[in-house]
Amino acid sequence: MSAEEFMNSLTGFDEIAIEKAFGLDILDMPEKRQTAFLRALVFVAKRREGLKDADAKAAALGMTLGEILAAFKADDVEVDPEDPVTEQGKDSDAPR
Repeated sequence: MSAEEFMNSLTGFDEIAIEKAFGLDILDMPEKRQTAFLRALVFVAKRREGLKDADAKAAALGMTLGEILAAFKADDVEVDPEDPVTEQGKDSDAPR
């Protein structure tokens, strides 16, 4: 599942838990804090597996960046929008 697909599965309860755990609104994260955005999605996945919020956050924060990127087929996610690596990012009209 891609990060975007997983994000579309979030409930209001998930959004509240993310904001409480990370201090950020999930809708602001993809553009401003991509790594935190992916960690927040892993946090929700861990919660759905039955972990308590504190343990789910610790699990997400304890993962390497490579593990986080692999968790959601993150090859379609630009870690640095100023230096895109995906074809979609390279074709973007965003200023570089």
